[in-house]
Order: sequence, then structure tokens, then C-alpha cells
Amino acid sequence: MDAKQFFYLFVIACVLYNTYDGYRLKRNIIISLITSSIAVFGGLLAMFLWFAVFYYSLRFGQNISWWIKTPLIPIVSFATVLLTVFIAAPFWAIHDNYIKTGNLSFYKMKDRINNLYDWIKKFFFKKK
Repeated sequence: MDAKQFFYLFVIACVLYNTYDGYRLKRNIIISLITSSIAVFGGLLAMFLWFAVFYYSLRFGQNISWWIKTPLIPIVSFATVLLTVFIAAPFWAIHDNYIKTGNLSFYKMKDRINNLYDWIKKFFFKKK
């Protein structure tokens, strides 16, 4: 099996798995297929962004020595993970809201981003 064929098979399996959630909850299968395709695209976009930043920082770096660059790579990767969550959240919100409520909306996305922001604020800025 070629790498391209494996990638296509992986994407199709993810889309069908997410579509099955809609089928199980008696949602419209066509809309569920479209929203699951959007959600999988958002997830793949997030993974591609993380991998691109990680590869760039590992391969090209900033022409600084390894003893400085090595601790920076996990920090940059963590920041990129947070960035990818904010980028992919609208894609995931469409699918989640349709599967759970049956409505196509961004209703819960604001609450989830605010909860993540509050958790980050509590984690990094603890009151003494």
C-alpha cells in the first residue's frame, strides 16, 4: 500500500467514524457526513500546522547552539498545540453541535474557548 493510499484510507475512515455518531443519534446522514468531513479537515489542518512548526524549529532553527535550541523546541511545540486548538475549534464545533443538538451552529465554541483561557490563566498566574 502506497503512503498516499494509506492517507486517503485514514481520512475516509475518520470521516465515516464521525458520520456514524450522527447515524447512531438519528441525525441526517448527509449533513452528518459534511460536518464530519469539516471536522476531519480541521484536525488534519491542526496536525499539519504543528508538524510544520516542529519540523522547521528542528531542521532550520535560528542558527543557535543545540544547548539553547533543545529546551526551546518543547516550549514552541506546546505553544503551537494551543494555537492549533484555537484554529481547529471552529471546525470541530460545527460537527459537535450538530451531533449533540441537531443544529448547525457555533453555539458552544465560545464557552469552550473561555474555559480553556480560564484554565491557562489559573495555571500560569496563580495568586499567592
